[in-house]
Amino acid sequence: MNMPAAIEFDTPEYAAISAAREAWLRAVVAALPIRNALRTALDVGCGGGHFSGVLAELGFQVTGTDLREENLRVCRERYPRITFERVDLDAPFAHATPCDLVLMFGILYHLESPLQTIRHLSRAIGRVGIVSTRVAAGHAMAAYYFNEKEGAAHNTAPVTAIPTFPALLRLFQQAGFTHIYRPEQQPDHPQWRETSPPRHGQRHSFIVAREPLNVANWQRMDADNFLQKWQHAASNE
Repeated sequence: MNMPAAIEFDTPEYAAISAAREAWLRAVVAALPIRNALRTALDVGCGGGHFSGVLAELGFQVTGTDLREENLRVCRERYPRITFERVDLDAPFAHATPCDLVLMFGILYHLESPLQTIRHLSRAIGRVGIVSTRVAAGHAMAAYYFNEKEGAAHNTAPVTAIPTFPALLRLFQQAGFTHIYRPEQQPDHPQWRETSPPRHGQRHSFIVAREPLNVANWQRMDADNFLQKWQHAASNE
């Protein structure tokens, strides 16, 4: 039998990140008070399909989406029982039916317009979203523009806008999610360990929900409002 071609997500660097995320994801899903009511899942920016497979193993009816056809071909070869669709998150889109759980792993820092994308994605999140992403450094209500890298693990857009962690939280609040939680236990990988001062690219993993989720050691997160137009911005320290 022919094995699917190896892709960028199969490298040791990505495999280590995926292993840390998978262990964290399994613990988070198991801890959700509404776990038994969750049936459907959407894996946004599914890459090589690894986490679509994990969600399917956990009993979800899964749809995976990705921008790149080469990734989707690999996903369909590796996980033939899962539905995979092409979606460009920087273009207007809408998932036909909201899913109980939406997974957003490693995707939000590859976008041209994160506010627009989060607003569109919010319509797909029926009850809970699980997010793992990298952020820009600092505590200001800000986003920074970076040249995007090339390759199957990246966007086709040449430039991405990456928010700071407070700005990212506010984007989700603006999209209607007032219940946001950051588990004290983060994925066990160096890129999630806090540094002082926070650095560009540090990873954060958190949960957004449409209802309260009372779980021990999950910190309820809040963020300042966006600045009023032309309001002086504080230093990004």
